[in-house]
Amino acid sequence: MPYLARSQILTGYAPLARSLGLSPERLARLVGLDLSTLNDLDSRIPARAFAELLERSAEAAKVEDFGLRLAES
Repeated sequence: MPYLARSQILTGYAPLARSLGLSPERLARLVGLDLSTLNDLDSRIPARAFAELLERSAEAAKVEDFGLRLAES
């Protein structure tokens, strides 16, 4: 059974990604997430997809502290 996380963990993801010149919708799709479903803060997402989204976003934006920036947003 996969580990799950509340989608609330991605609050602030889309604005942060856009501020760094990224397409949050495209990156989310690449890891199997649909940003429109994240409006329900109590929904669950695979923890693996969350981790992969952060990794891909950090790599695409060329910022090593993407996760920290998300936590601070």
